[in-house]
Amino acid sequence: MASQSQQPKTVIITAGGKDFRYWKDLWVYRGLMTHMTRRDFTVRYKQTFIGVAWSLINPLFTMVMATLVFGVLAGIGEGIAIPYSICVYVGGLPWGLFARCLSQGSNTFITNAALMKKVYYPRLISPLSSMLSAIVDTLISYAMLFVMIGLYALRGGSVYLPPLRMLWSLPLLLPIALLGTFVGLFLASFIIRWRDFAFAIPVILQLGQFFAPVSYTLDDLTSRLAGHGPLLQMLLPYVYRLNPMTGFIVTFKWLLLDDPAFTFEPLYLAVSFGWLAIFLVLGVWRFRKAERSFVDLV
Repeated sequence: MASQSQQPKTVIITAGGKDFRYWKDLWVYRGLMTHMTRRDFTVRYKQTFIGVAWSLINPLFTMVMATLVFGVLAGIGEGIAIPYSICVYVGGLPWGLFARCLSQGSNTFITNAALMKKVYYPRLISPLSSMLSAIVDTLISYAMLFVMIGLYALRGGSVYLPPLRMLWSLPLLLPIALLGTFVGLFLASFIIRWRDFAFAIPVILQLGQFFAPVSYTLDDLTSRLAGHGPLLQMLLPYVYRLNPMTGFIVTFKWLLLDDPAFTFEPLYLAVSFGWLAIFLVLGVWRFRKAERSFVDLV
């Protein structure tokens, strides 16, 4: 009888269930999350010629193209004392992190299907580890910003030093990454049923960048809309303000760019955190619900 009372308790956790053990296991399996984050980062650049330097290609390419289109052709940024290319690079960092987390989160059932089918672990660890890997990539691109500032000064340009408040830009990367991840989790349940979404998301992200303040400000937008009809003048500023990433990008640029053109907008930031709260609930709910049937669909 004594030996029977000492038998280990078997706990069955149903996919998509409400057992609080699932949430406790997120902490218990934190070592697995660390391992998967390291794996995602190393595998991405394994057997590449330039290694982690590939993490700089996308933001640098975005900076060059946006500087050409918006800076040279459209004349945006002419009244800013800071080099326009640096302004665009700073705006592209949060958007790039958001887009990468959204893309990885939306494909989490597909990319991690083999592991999810074999063993139990809290499935949320997969998108969260991909998110942490994306943050590491962004930190590398973040460090490149100061290399660019130094190179610009060496070429004879004015010496620009970011304000001390720039230190707050690092913790701001976490809610940006979480927003992209939870939007991705919300979409993941649709992608396993309708794979067309997987092809549409990169296109939407490319277009969404032009509706976010990556390369311009609201003042730039309103001034360019003058004479283009009242409907367009009324509609686009609202799209700008309600974009989930507007508040985060505007705040990120204000923290790093000390120029009157970039101001702190608490209302925009509140809107972004509001979207984060909404998609946190919707994303986790849809993800946990999809856990029940993804094995039959992938």
